[in-house]
Amino acid sequence: MITIYTEGKADKKFIEDLCKHIKPNKGIRVKASEGISDLLRYSAQNIKQDAEKSSVAVIVDANNDITDRKKELNKLQKELGVKFPYFLLPNNKDKGNLETLLLAVCKDPRPSECFTQYKKCIKDKKLPHSPDKKAEIYAYCQTIAGAEEAKETERNYTDKKIWNLDIPKLQPLKKFLTEL
Repeated sequence: MITIYTEGKADKKFIEDLCKHIKPNKGIRVKASEGISDLLRYSAQNIKQDAEKSSVAVIVDANNDITDRKKELNKLQKELGVKFPYFLLPNNKDKGNLETLLLAVCKDPRPSECFTQYKKCIKDKKLPHSPDKKAEIYAYCQTIAGAEEAKETERNYTDKKIWNLDIPKLQPLKKFLTEL
């Protein structure tokens, strides 16, 4: 049994579906934290307990500073006295997050093209806030699959009409998961 810790419910659902796609029936359990702070503080003891029983891995967003994120995870390993492999989304080497990856695996480019025009309109109108990548992913799902599947925990990433899990940008993550 392998337990993979993620930052949140959206990450958990995507990793579960990706594992089904590449490693069906391989005994992988995915757990969601409530963000990186929760993972580093409160989930840390769970990571330690799980590591005593089985293999553990961590998949989190690199965000804007991959070096700092690696330092945080290395510090956590040292504090827990546990070594575990980790992967920083989107590709373990560049800044970004789950949404960076999800935008890449969207099968139909049309909603994103519309969303780009929408963001430009917001900017042109000098409105105070522009929608983020999460809003774009939600809009994509709602447009292509309907309101129910737009919810992060209800998305079916194995649906080949909506998502393409065979793109080259997913190779680093797939390799990481395959080697666990």
